[in-house]
Amino acid sequence: MTTSHPTFSPTLTHPTSFHLGTGHALYTHLLPQLLRTTQHSLVLVTCFWASSPTSHLLSSFLRQLSAKATTSANPSSKIHIRICVSSLSALQKAFHTSSPHGTLLTPETLGLPALDEIPGVDLRIKSIFLRPCHVLHGKYIIQDGRNVWFPSANNGDGEGKAIGLAEDLLRYWEGIWDSDGTMSLPSAPIPLLPSITDPSSPDLNTPDLGPGVALLSTLTFQSLPPQTRTLLLPHPHSPYNPLHIFLPSILFSSSNTTPPPTPLNTFLLTHVSTASHSLQIYTPNLTYRPLITALEDALQRGVNIRIVLPRKMMVFEQLLTAGTLSEIEVWRLRRRMNKVAARRDEEMGRMGGLEVVWFDAQAVRAADEEGRPTKLHLKLTIIDDAITVLGSGNMDRASWVTSQEVGVAVFSEEVAKRVGEVVRRVYG
Repeated sequence: MTTSHPTFSPTLTHPTSFHLGTGHALYTHLLPQLLRTTQHSLVLVTCFWASSPTSHLLSSFLRQLSAKATTSANPSSKIHIRICVSSLSALQKAFHTSSPHGTLLTPETLGLPALDEIPGVDLRIKSIFLRPCHVLHGKYIIQDGRNVWFPSANNGDGEGKAIGLAEDLLRYWEGIWDSDGTMSLPSAPIPLLPSITDPSSPDLNTPDLGPGVALLSTLTFQSLPPQTRTLLLPHPHSPYNPLHIFLPSILFSSSNTTPPPTPLNTFLLTHVSTASHSLQIYTPNLTYRPLITALEDALQRGVNIRIVLPRKMMVFEQLLTAGTLSEIEVWRLRRRMNKVAARRDEEMGRMGGLEVVWFDAQAVRAADEEGRPTKLHLKLTIIDDAITVLGSGNMDRASWVTSQEVGVAVFSEEVAKRVGEVVRRVYG
């Protein structure tokens, strides 16, 4: 289930909006829209879960969604909700089942309303964690089998049909989270209403779920062609051996030089290796050696590279899974490139420029302090101002090897240009 490498073909999708903000801000914005428009089913996949303002919003969301279903024209028809998590606590991970099918949880485990409090909702919750440290790190939402949200990205494929990207993601979700049939979604009993085309648009009837915080920025792609090429990029996990990190690399050379050939890894490494003029990377961490080597090669080909990342992000996790830190790898990268530039022959052509920006939270303009991010958690790569890759994967060894991730590539110069402009304006 977790070691196969599923592949998908490019599909035609309609990206509608792009949002920047804290996790709380994103859910503050999104949940009222989902409450207003969800008709049949909602799949919510995340990695880490803890009691927080966001989980309180979800509790209010479930109660109001249940009330909506029980007062509908067909009160006996429930709305089907599936929540998927991987990490709740150190204790949970230590004693989690080793089965790839995971284990079903009660709503109370997540601090959500009990089933008898939400009679209009068919709620099922599952956790999957693969010891010793393989979290399912993917984050996405599927609404009614036809609208999809990734972290900071929103896609709807229109026509009210589960086609394209939404169909691929739903099929991928079923293979991971419903492999034993315990999370299955019934077919919609009646034709659904026309799909929402821009769930970010204001609506005077949008319900209030409680206090929230403002987004940092929102883009809408109203002028974008409704059939934009996209590609789902899954990343199953690979086995983790701590000896690969803490013993000399000569003993385990392949573990640090050959990335697992997952669709996400292969796509990113191929396009970094063939980029012609520019790469923009926003990532919480930069520690994976094969990727850094590909960046060095790109610089020597004349590709300009801009990397934005925070300092001191997940220090323990980076040392455990990669044996190094972003700060160390950036210092090494700069030192190597300076040496290459010093001995480079003019006939070899110019080297690309390397710009590394350390994220400064205080420089971010936010409506209030609660909405100001303290760390940069965005995972974004823009290749040659034409391809935008978003999703859950970081540029570290954990995401490239041990964790399970999901990404999406959008082939659009307009998306690349506008997303690149807004993240630079907001985050630096």
